[in-house]
Amino acid sequence: MRYRASRPIEGRLIEGRPITVTLRTEADGWYVSIACAFEATALERGPKACGIDRGVTTLAASNR
Repeated sequence: MRYRASRPIEGRLIEGRPITVTLRTEADGWYVSIACAFEATALERGPKACGIDRGVTTLAASNR
């Protein structure tokens, strides 16, 4: 299947090279999913500290 970016998709252009295209039909219409390969770029440095919430409710448990 060949792909041609003939128009923007909901205001966004597809970046990179399309590698997988999936077409799906459902009761309310057709849907397309496009996976693209592109070069990774370095992100800007953020704050020095960050927090991660893992949903841990008990940090440590003792059998005493």
